[in-house]
Amino acid sequence: MSANWRLIVTLAAVLLVTAGPSIASLDEKEPTRPPGRSPSLDALKRGYSASEQGEHDEAYTHFHSALETASTSELRFQAYVGLGSAAAALGRLDDARENFEKALLLRPENAETLFSLGLVAKEQDRYQEATSFFANAAVRDPSLSEAMVELGVVYEILGRHE
Repeated sequence: MSANWRLIVTLAAVLLVTAGPSIASLDEKEPTRPPGRSPSLDALKRGYSASEQGEHDEAYTHFHSALETASTSELRFQAYVGLGSAAAALGRLDDARENFEKALLLRPENAETLFSLGLVAKEQDRYQEATSFFANAAVRDPSLSEAMVELGVVYEILGRHE
């Protein structure tokens, strides 16, 4: 797996870890499950665990399960990000792009998703599009320094040295 795809998987894991408590509280309570637990959240956790171990086919299956059982937009967002990350790691760039775009529809300002779409666009040789995604990601989250680095790389590829 390339360094860019490792970064996507890492960013996706960070999204789950940082949003996990809020996801759990947003999920509908089921009488037979402990508060904050759901099939979707459990599937997300299994998906990210599989991704961290390099089992991207297995992760994709878990993220798909999470999406099917998602009861909130937050859970759907996390499932789409996971699906996009797993698909990217498997080299299925069209699938990755589609899932990241669906995640972005749920959270249009999410810098990590914009950055991930930039990486996919770059891999697909859609450099103008990649510059837009990277620039937007950098504006949305100035601490996401990788976006500025990738923006510079794509500008170099385009011969835009200025």
